[in-house]
Amino acid sequence: AFTTREALLSGRDDSIDAMACRLGVRRLHLASLFRLSYLSPQIVRAILNGEQTAALTAARLMSFAKGLPQDWRVQWQHLGFASA
Repeated sequence: AFTTREALLSGRDDSIDAMACRLGVRRLHLASLFRLSYLSPQIVRAILNGEQTAALTAARLMSFAKGLPQDWRVQWQHLGFASA
């Protein structure tokens, strides 16, 4: 059985649509996951350590993905973390 990471990396897809089809997921969901790869390393670390606010659920994070700012400091504030 493939892990999610192995499943993503195992294909030679030429588009996000082809990858979504191969993985059996919606294109918009896959695009949101890709956008989350641009999260600040500090935010990823904070989430892994359980330091995010209670309001920052996985569903809420996915809903923020489309409009996620590229500036890591702005991301920090946008996602409700205390000032650094």
